[in-house]
Amino acid sequence: MKLVQILEFGVNTREFGSFTREFGANTREFGANTREFGTNTREFGANTREFGEHLLVNLAQILVNLE
Repeated sequence: MKLVQILEFGVNTREFGSFTREFGANTREFGANTREFGTNTREFGANTREFGEHLLVNLAQILVNLE
């Protein structure tokens, strides 16, 4: 292997290491965003259930008032 090839290989290896580190950081950020999305989805579900409960109570009150 020629010296030029060895030097080019070293540069390529460093570039690949940099890319790998960046990919790892992006993967961790994606994981954090996914967890946050899951939290927001659960909160939305809880709010939807609470809204449904209030809606039923209000509908029941309307029906009582109609009688």
